[in-house]
Amino acid sequence: MQLITLIMILMLTKNDIINNQTLTFFSKGYANNLYLFKKSGEIFVYRKSKLNLANVYIFAKLFEKYAGTKYNVIDNHSIFYKYIPGTSLNDLVKTIDYKKEKQIFNQLGNIFSKIHTIQKKYFLYRGVKYDSWPDIIYKKIKESKTDTSKDLLDFFKRKFDKHLKRKSFEKRLCHGDFSLRNIIYNDNLFIIDWDKFFVGDVYFELSNILSRLFNNSRSCSEYDLRKDCFFKGYSRFTKKEIEIFLTSKEYKIYSLFFTIEFFNHWNKLGVSDKAKLFENRANFLINWMDSLD
Repeated sequence: MQLITLIMILMLTKNDIINNQTLTFFSKGYANNLYLFKKSGEIFVYRKSKLNLANVYIFAKLFEKYAGTKYNVIDNHSIFYKYIPGTSLNDLVKTIDYKKEKQIFNQLGNIFSKIHTIQKKYFLYRGVKYDSWPDIIYKKIKESKTDTSKDLLDFFKRKFDKHLKRKSFEKRLCHGDFSLRNIIYNDNLFIIDWDKFFVGDVYFELSNILSRLFNNSRSCSEYDLRKDCFFKGYSRFTKKEIEIFLTSKEYKIYSLFFTIEFFNHWNKLGVSDKAKLFENRANFLINWMDSLD
């Protein structure tokens, strides 16, 4: 009872901090609005989310290690933290040379290798319950469905149910929302936006990372460079284990999901050449999966 009272007092105190500030709109994301405010000469970010962030707060200390800033709880849908000056990796890769790019993607692989060492028991010891792995996937499918992708996502679900639904794997911490925009460079790399973290199959996260790198690369050679440097830093896997992942049915099936997401994204924006690229990639993966049966 005393603990609950203390938490409520802390939340009210932090809410007062926000109420007494002039908020300046900063940016809008898929499920968040970000605002900036100044306090004691320092810049802070106020984050208002549509998502329930209760579990993010429980593990704030863990995420702060990778985000480079302290999270302050207001309620289950809002948080504030000190602004991290720097450049998003999405912008940085447009300006750096070949040597620096190799170094950064090697470092990125090293960071995710450390994140993926954190096992499910870390969370269970703290009394937090999570959806089953199939339920996590089904939720993601539901969030992604559009008229143009319904059949594709239904195909993905059938393949997931047949080949991966009962897969045995070590459940580990995954960021859940990897993109180059969620990586900030300021001498070091910081991983931000932990709202969609989950405890599940690292093959799913690695498939997302490679799909994002493919989407952001200007050529196949650039993609291969980033992929190779990332895995060089990803010390959790041996060279043989990386080869096993890249040739696995898990990688192909999970990649279809992210390929469909990118097809939806570019199709919605009317960028026909990018939409066609991912449509062709989806067809390739579908033909490969048909050979599984």
